[in-house]
Amino acid sequence: MLKVDRNGAIIEFAGDSETLKKEIGTLMLALCGEAAKQSKDAALDIYMSYLKTLAGIARYLRFKHHINVEKFLEEHLEEDKKEPEIPPSVSKELDEAIETFFTSLDELIEKKKKGDK
Repeated sequence: MLKVDRNGAIIEFAGDSETLKKEIGTLMLALCGEAAKQSKDAALDIYMSYLKTLAGIARYLRFKHHINVEKFLEEHLEEDKKEPEIPPSVSKELDEAIETFFTSLDELIEKKKKGDK
């Protein structure tokens, strides 16, 4: 369920939003998949209906609550474009030791596959 704060122009999902978003995505994928079993046009019809519904919600939020959904989407797109940070390693020596270990392990596995001892 959507929770809309009219004064602050905040859109929130009531409940666990991440789970809800994943469930909605899974549901839409399943619906389109089932429709595609009948025909590509049926799957496309369901997907287009879903997009029209989303556009209708965006229009409602814009005109009734003065919430700019485009700005909201652009902010989320910018967040998605950012590359995830790679956590710094504990030490270079440890990294080298781990790399050596896995390289040796790969060599042992290859020898075992070839029948060498």
